[in-house]
Order: sequence, then C-alpha cells, then structure tokens
Amino acid sequence: MRADAPPFSYLPRPMFVAAGKGTATLGKAGYAGYIVYICDRVIDVMKSRRDLTPNEADTGLDFDVEIVQVTADNRFDLLTAETGTKIDILCDPATATYRRVRDHTASVPLYMSGIGFAARIRDGQVNTGGSGRIAVVGKTTAGDYGIKRILDAGEWPNYKERLLAYIHNPSDHAQSVQGAVPASLGIVEAFPTHEQAARAFCSDPEDAKYRFNYYVGDMEIVNRALMVYGTPNCKFERATATYSDDRYTIFMRNPEQADARKARLLMRFSRTLTELVLTNPSLLEEAFQANFERYSRSDKLRIFFWSLYGP
Repeated sequence: MRADAPPFSYLPRPMFVAAGKGTATLGKAGYAGYIVYICDRVIDVMKSRRDLTPNEADTGLDFDVEIVQVTADNRFDLLTAETGTKIDILCDPATATYRRVRDHTASVPLYMSGIGFAARIRDGQVNTGGSGRIAVVGKTTAGDYGIKRILDAGEWPNYKERLLAYIHNPSDHAQSVQGAVPASLGIVEAFPTHEQAARAFCSDPEDAKYRFNYYVGDMEIVNRALMVYGTPNCKFERATATYSDDRYTIFMRNPEQADARKARLLMRFSRTLTELVLTNPSLLEEAFQANFERYSRSDKLRIFFWSLYGP
C-alpha cells in the first residue's frame, strides 16, 4: 500500500476528511483512495463468496490479508522479492509500461491519468526562467518519460538543454534525496514520496538556488498532494493540459513465482476484479463516485470508462 499518493492510495491526515474509504481490511487500517477502494471491494467479494461454501477453506481459498506499506522506490522490488519483505498484490496507482507488464501480472486497466505539473507563482508571475529546479518522485514515470513529453509539447524552452542532458544521463544531473531538503543542485530532484516532493516545492528558502519552479507527476496526484501536504501560502498554477495517456493497473506477483495455494488466490483476485470492472454497474463507477465527488470527468477519462463498461 502507498501512503503518499492521494487520491488513489494514501493515509489521510487527521485534519483531512478522506473520501472513499473501503469497508474491508484496507479501509479499516486507515487507507483511502480510488485504488484502495477497488482492492477492498474485491477482498469483500472474495471473502463473501468463500463464506457461502463451508468447505472452501479445505480447497485453499481461505485467506488473510497482511498490509505492507511501500514507496514508489521499492514497490516493484517487493513484488518480485523471494526472501525478506515481499508483497503479492500492489494496490497502487501504477502506470502500465512495457517493462512492468512484461515482468509482472497486470489487471485490466482501472483509470486513465496523465503527466502534468504545478508551477510556482512568485511575485505574481509564473516562474518560467531556466534557473529553477524540478521536483518529482523517484521510480515513477514522471521522472524521465513525463519530462520528455512536456518538452516535446514545447513547454519549458529555457530548460530544454539541461533537461535533455538529464534524460540521457540522469545520474549526472539529478540527486535522489532522503529528506525534504535537497542534497544537491541538480536540475531534477527525485524525492521518495509525494509528501516530501510537495513540501519541497512549496518551500521558499532565502537562498533562491534551492527553489523549485515545477512539481511534475500524474496530475490528479500532484493536485491532491499539494492540497494535503502543501502549505497555505504555497501559490502555484496547474498545467492546462496533461502530456501523456497513462493507464493504471493493479500489478500482482506472477503466479509461477508463488506456491500453488497463493497462485490460486492471485488468479481468483484477478478474475473477481475483472468481473466487477467489466460488468455494469461497474466497480470503477462506484469507486469514482466515492473518491472524486464534485469532480467532472475529462473527455479522455469518460471515453476510457465507456470503453470498459459502456454508457
């Protein structure tokens, strides 16, 4: 479970009213969000169907859920780990990429998002100079793919030369940090969590060289992270468009890497999820209403949902 990726998978702060808490194990543990809601509903259905047949425990379908909190940095490592801490299902807003789909089992698509950014406003103007820096979360598609898509759209011309150098050799032009204060002056800072990235973006230290001009990520997460983790005086403008079309899926441990009982449970989870998503009324509609109240869908998202379960 991710604790830092609202509105999809997060632990709400005491002062923040969470929408869409599930009613099964994940919601009772305090997690909330669109993907959390979906995972909890699947768990609910699996448990209810197990209870209908008294002897199903003997067939290996009885199960308990153990929650492991992950970060963007370690989530896929834990999904393939053979020893130590490991996970079997990643209830996380993870974009389907070629490498991820090749190396793991992926569910049907569950959401359509896109890379965007927030730009700090300083002295009443959006800071578009080329001397500032960019905050991202490490091991996400925003760090290189997302920045490349923004450049391809003609944004940030004053940054282009330095960012292309970063994309081609990120280790020489970026610094992954463990705290909220950056440890280098690289053009891109890769933070472990969205909470740290949002706080760094909103900080305004006296030394201008530490200022962040942009915070790049999936647009819904950037918007909600700044709402939850940002400071009241953090003034910014949102990008007017998204620069990619990214499908979220739930990734699972490959069944051949699990014992026979766990492989059956993983396949049962996948089948149950597919059934609840593709039938109308769809679980996706229910999850969206619970987590995006008063939000209107973009045409892109509306068409995505239509393609899965119809009007």
